Amino acid sequence: MPLTKVPALRKRQLPSGKWTYFADFTVDGKRKRLTLGPRKDLAEKQVSKIFNDLQNQQAGLKPKPPAMSLKALVDAFLQGLDGHVSIATIRRYRIYARHLVDFFVTHLPTVKTIDQITKAHLDECITALRKEPGKATAKNKSTRTIQRGTSPQQPKTLNGQIQFTKALFNEAVTEGWLPSSPAVRLKAFKGPKDKTQPYWTKDEVKSILGRAEAGWRDLFEFLYHTGLRKGELIHLTWDDVHLDTNPPSISICAKADWRPKTKQIRNVPLNQRAIDILQRQPKSAKHPYVFSGPKGAMVDEDRIYQALQRTLKKVGLVGDVHRWRHTFASHLVMDGVGIENVSKLLGHASIEMTKKYAHLAPYHLKQVVDRLTGLIDP
Repeated sequence: MPLTKVPALRKRQLPSGKWTYFADFTVDGKRKRLTLGPRKDLAEKQVSKIFNDLQNQQAGLKPKPPAMSLKALVDAFLQGLDGHVSIATIRRYRIYARHLVDFFVTHLPTVKTIDQITKAHLDECITALRKEPGKATAKNKSTRTIQRGTSPQQPKTLNGQIQFTKALFNEAVTEGWLPSSPAVRLKAFKGPKDKTQPYWTKDEVKSILGRAEAGWRDLFEFLYHTGLRKGELIHLTWDDVHLDTNPPSISICAKADWRPKTKQIRNVPLNQRAIDILQRQPKSAKHPYVFSGPKGAMVDEDRIYQALQRTLKKVGLVGDVHRWRHTFASHLVMDGVGIENVSKLLGHASIEMTKKYAHLAPYHLKQVVDRLTGLIDP
C-alpha cells in the first residue's frame, strides 16, 4: 500500500547510551526503518521530505532536486569539461566563472542558490562587467589577469561571458538542477566592425622582422612561415621536429599538460627559412621545448605579446600574435594556393573556417592574367 501520512517519529536509546529518533514505516509491502539522529526538528524535516518525495513518485513526478549554490554549479560544470575542451578554453571559462561568482557574492549576497537567479540578475552582472576596465584581455602567471588600459570591456569579451553563462545554466537544466535556464534570453553585443587589414603585407612583415628584438625575431618569423597558433608554437618540442623526413616537417600534437585546439595531430611541412630557424635554436636544460624565453625558461605567452607590441610601436603598425597566422594564410591565398591546401596547413576543423580568406584571391589572380597583355600584338 502507498504511504498515506507522514511517518511517526520514535525515540530509542543506542548501545552507546545516546538517544536518537527513527521512523518505522511500510511502503508497497516493504518495511523501512530509518535512523534520523538526536535532533527532533531535523528528524521531522527528514520524514516530511521522505513523505513528499514518495507522494511525488506515486504521482509520477520527480522529487525536487536539492538547492545548489552558484559556486557548486560552476565547479561541477568546469569539472565536466575536463578532457573535452582545450586547456586554454578551460582557463578562459575560469575567468568568466570568477566574474560571475564574484558579482553575486559582492552585489547580490542574498541570492544563495541557483534557483533564485533570474535573467534580471544576470543582466545586472553583464552591465556591471561592461562598465569595468578590460581585465580579462591579458594573463600572467600569478593571477592570470592583468589590466591593459582603462577602457570598458569590449563586446568580444562580454559575448564570451554571455556564452559561458548560457552554457553554465544549460548544464543545470540538462542535469535536472533547474527546470529552465535564466540565461536563455541573454543577447550578445554587436561590436564595431574591424576596419583594419586582418593581415600584414609582405613589406610590413619585413619591417616588423627588421625592427624585432634579437631574442624574438626567430619566433616571429617562424610563426609567419608555419601559421602556427601561439599555443602550438609555445608547446612545440624537439620530439615534434622531423628534419630528416621528406619533406622536413613538424608535428602538432597533445602534451601531458596541453592539447591543440582541434585535438588532432597534424604535420606542417617546413620551408628552408623555417628549417634554418630551427637549426639555430639552442636546446634548454630546463625544458624540452624548441623556443625558450629569457634565461632559457619556457616561453610565456604574455611576453610574446609584449615583445610584439613594442616592435609594432616602432614601425607604426597594429595587431597581435594571432595576426601572424592570418598573414601566413592570406599571403598563401594571394600567391595562388588553393583554399583546401591552406585549410590543411592551418589545421582547420572545417574548410568553412578557411573560406574567409577566399576573397583575397580574385584580385591577385586578375593581376596574374593581366601579365598576358602585350605578349601578342593585336
